[in-house]
Amino acid sequence: MIEHTTRQLAIMFTDLVGYSRMMGDDEQQAIAQLEIYRDILGGIIADHHGTVIEFAGDAVFARFNTATEAVDAGMAIQRALRRHNREHEGPALYSRIGIHFGEVVMRDGDLYGDDVNIAARLEPLCDAEGVCISRSVRDELNSARLRHCVAFGKPALKNISGRFPVYHLFPDPISPLKRVRLSARRAKRYLSDHPAVSYPMALASLVLLVIVLAPVIIEPANTTRYVELGEIKNLNPDEMPEYYTIGIADEIRTRLKDIPNLFITDTGSKIAEVVLTGSVQQMADQVRLAYRLARREDGVEIGGASLNGDLDDMLDLQAELANSVASDISREFKLELARPKTAGQDINPEAYQYYLQARDYASRPDDERSLETTIHLYQGAIAIDAEFAAAHAGLCQAYWAQYQRNRDEQDVQLAEQACQEAQRIDPDSAAVHIALGEIRAGRGYWNEAIDEFNKAIRLDPKGLDAYILLADVYNDKNDSKLADQTYRRSIRMHPGQWQAWSYYGNYLFNQGDFKGAIRAYKKVIDLTPDNSSGYASLGAVYLYDSQFKLAAEAFGKQAQLKPSSQSILNEGTMYYYDGNYTRAAELYRRAIDMDADVCGYWGNLSDALLLISGRQQDARAAAERDLVLCGEELAVNPVDTDALINRASALSKLGKDQQAIETITTALAVAPNNPQVWVFSALVYLRHGDIENARTSLERAVEGGYPNILIRAEPAFDPIRSRQWFVALSGKG
Repeated sequence: MIEHTTRQLAIMFTDLVGYSRMMGDDEQQAIAQLEIYRDILGGIIADHHGTVIEFAGDAVFARFNTATEAVDAGMAIQRALRRHNREHEGPALYSRIGIHFGEVVMRDGDLYGDDVNIAARLEPLCDAEGVCISRSVRDELNSARLRHCVAFGKPALKNISGRFPVYHLFPDPISPLKRVRLSARRAKRYLSDHPAVSYPMALASLVLLVIVLAPVIIEPANTTRYVELGEIKNLNPDEMPEYYTIGIADEIRTRLKDIPNLFITDTGSKIAEVVLTGSVQQMADQVRLAYRLARREDGVEIGGASLNGDLDDMLDLQAELANSVASDISREFKLELARPKTAGQDINPEAYQYYLQARDYASRPDDERSLETTIHLYQGAIAIDAEFAAAHAGLCQAYWAQYQRNRDEQDVQLAEQACQEAQRIDPDSAAVHIALGEIRAGRGYWNEAIDEFNKAIRLDPKGLDAYILLADVYNDKNDSKLADQTYRRSIRMHPGQWQAWSYYGNYLFNQGDFKGAIRAYKKVIDLTPDNSSGYASLGAVYLYDSQFKLAAEAFGKQAQLKPSSQSILNEGTMYYYDGNYTRAAELYRRAIDMDADVCGYWGNLSDALLLISGRQQDARAAAERDLVLCGEELAVNPVDTDALINRASALSKLGKDQQAIETITTALAVAPNNPQVWVFSALVYLRHGDIENARTSLERAVEGGYPNILIRAEPAFDPIRSRQWFVALSGKG
């Protein structure tokens, strides 16, 4: 029988960013760089009392007796790599590092267990200049080591049950731009993981979702025309697969791209003057394709046709339909029409069916089964038609997506091989350059990624994706000037595409220009009046700009378009911040009517009722209800941070100060670096009359990145608002 022991160890996994690409460029140089990388890491790991378990390709698997030793080694590695890159020529060395501390099974020198897997899953989340750590590691560190720490929410880790907080550590002070970007990523994850955090301060996480330097509002030129590509309806889905509609829409888009000054918008874009809808219907081995073009303003039909033929001739029918659409549109807008395309005739129909099925699976929610099926179907298309460039390009993207999930270096090689094959067959494919650019960017080869995206733009100046990806690369390189110019360029080329304005808005929010963000998101809504996410983004920016009433109106519009208890709760919170407690209470009650048994919702209602004259008993009843609901959640999970802080808040409002303090102390033990918990701690101590502990708690909240705007807006802090220390504290950052 093989003996094994169990120990508490810190586990480290590292990855050399861009190694596969180095191998493709210059194998001998890559091997030499890998040896340097291993020497640097091996020496530092040994110096910090660690043991290398395995060198696997460009990955390093190591163990340490303590979390402190592992983190110190990680920081030393990042400093050493930065120093090496400054002092030596050749490809720069960047590393992602993940560290977790937990119980590990040791057997014959190998390590096993979920805690080993967790460390491996943390590494891909890491910023290439820092270290990604779990909560168990963070809890072992002193405040000095946590000085340059940013929370990253509770991401889902593959094959790991449950979620827990994850953090980014950096060896040096975090630049304002990097801090804001990391905070935005953290906020997006926080909202998805905490749908019902009590207290209006839950909006701290929301506001970083949207994120704009004052944009020049760029209006489309008079010669630019827009067509909305609406639904292509499958009239008998029981007989005809849905993926046929993808092929029809693709053919139309491709054909219309050849018309100068014509742009295609998605459904709901107000700027489009003409709306195109269509249908497809199968009858035994026959198929009918139809379309209708109508002016948006008066509904007058300006074109349309119905085509019938054999199902085997689907490619030819699609091309004929697209040519007819292009002819009608060019006549309506008096635009030049390029010669008809007949490329579809060169594609094997059976291979094309496999390709469309792969496209269909690729568009489904991201899970392992659909990705594996996508790859299988693209491979099926290529097996039938080895010269099918689009199938090779799709396979490239699928393998890259698989790499991003599993971090298997072989997937990168397969992705690049597929892209190179697609490029050989069709060197003028913008989609291939975009796919290659994403791979280069993902591996840290910024200049090569920029080159690929620029090639894609030259080949397809009407495509939006390449502009946005190019701007993202400049942003990742901290080149804000070129990032800004590229986002603006995307708008000049796609003034009618709301996505271009939205991406620019996200970028500008990260730069801290809320006035510009408001202008950008107003443009999104102007182009797509029924865009609920646009209103949510606008509301969040208004919040950060302290325009609470306008934020409430924006969230209210979002709730009308896409009703949910959370959107109604957000609207109520804006009225709460604006001092309209009666309206806030009404909205909190509506949210409760939709989700009555959520721990935290009754706490929001209690907060508002406490500030309305004559509603004290109602406020107490709401707090008592919240106490019950949060207790039920804690019975299932005693260390649920959200339930703990909501329970502590309810207890303090009911005058049960000692129990409230005990509960918030438990929450702080569970999540000592969560700024939200420290804010609740401040409120509990403030209600207890302990000003000093309230002050200490607020200081910890601000140090942890809690938005000062929300501290200033919270009416529960009115008793200490005039104190000099509070004014100074709530005015920070």
